Amino acid sequence: WVRWVRWVVVTALLCLGSEGFEGPEGSQWSGWSGFVSVSAPRSRLVRHASVGEAVDDALRSGSFPPPDWLRLSTVAVSEDAAQRVGRAVLAISEGLRLEQKKVERLRRDDSMAAQALALWVPPRSMLLVSSMIGEALGDEPMILVENPDLDGEAEFFLGELSGPHEELRSVATEMLKKRFVAVVDLDDDGRAAIHTTASGKAMVESLISTTSISASWSAVGGNSEYLSWIAGEVSDD
Repeated sequence: WVRWVRWVVVTALLCLGSEGFEGPEGSQWSGWSGFVSVSAPRSRLVRHASVGEAVDDALRSGSFPPPDWLRLSTVAVSEDAAQRVGRAVLAISEGLRLEQKKVERLRRDDSMAAQALALWVPPRSMLLVSSMIGEALGDEPMILVENPDLDGEAEFFLGELSGPHEELRSVATEMLKKRFVAVVDLDDDGRAAIHTTASGKAMVESLISTTSISASWSAVGGNSEYLSWIAGEVSDD
């Protein structure tokens, strides 16, 4: 019955569009099952009748994505899941651009082939798009929104590491073993994405300071189940 309720909500979102869930400026946007929950900044509240209209306006401006848009990211651990996400995004708007990249997803106890997926969305459409992606992924989805407006200090971070592939793999193994990070998504181009907490970020920075690896950081929000899992995987020491 839970999946039936989700289907009803997603259908309503598609019928209503972003305007149907406007809410007051600065109000909390949260999905039906703990999906992305961050404050919608007043400066980002642009009134569009639909996601498609927002995409069209962005394309006409000649600058894509617009500086006020938000980046959503997730990981699909099967080709079927990646295709479902692609179809869900296409159903929202043909103008949304889904980025796909093959990665090796490393955790403390296992590793697997996966696809990292990301796209830029209008701020007012964040609920709609994240809900559709979550439904496409099924049970226990992972959805992150980068650099949201947060109340107080950021608790969770996405780190983008760059360096020689073998050195990245070695450092990734050490970070996971010492519980500095919850997960590492490693690609073949000398890049790795890591998910961690504020305390984990400090430990990672100390670890890579003696290596040739560089890092850039984005504060993230996300679905509550996944953020709770990150907090449980990363050491507080």
